[in-house]
Amino acid sequence: MTLLLEAEPFGIKVRQLEPGFFATKIFANREIIEKSTMKNSSNTGASPYQTFEEAVRALTTANVAEAADPQIVADAIVKAAEAKKTFPVHRPVGEDAELVIKEAEVMNEEEQAASWKRMVGI
Repeated sequence: MTLLLEAEPFGIKVRQLEPGFFATKIFANREIIEKSTMKNSSNTGASPYQTFEEAVRALTTANVAEAADPQIVADAIVKAAEAKKTFPVHRPVGEDAELVIKEAEVMNEEEQAASWKRMVGI
């Protein structure tokens, strides 16, 4: 919201799209970056985030494999850019994104954190 207020006097529209899972090559592209980054890294120890990262990767990989066509996100971007109305600024894209936002409306932060941990299996 702050960026909207800062940019509005300059005629700049701000939209925040929050996509759920969509069938993309997110991990194929990420592997290339990781391999390139690792060559230049002097850190050879295991990451303290390894358990969490592996759990999130497994969840995401499973969901991306079954996900909807990413054209839905592209269409949402065009629609948001062309929209005459300023609000809503925050726009979920996809059924799973809408469910997460609805869940956040009825849960406190502690409940949300527990829900996410259960979802990723940690």
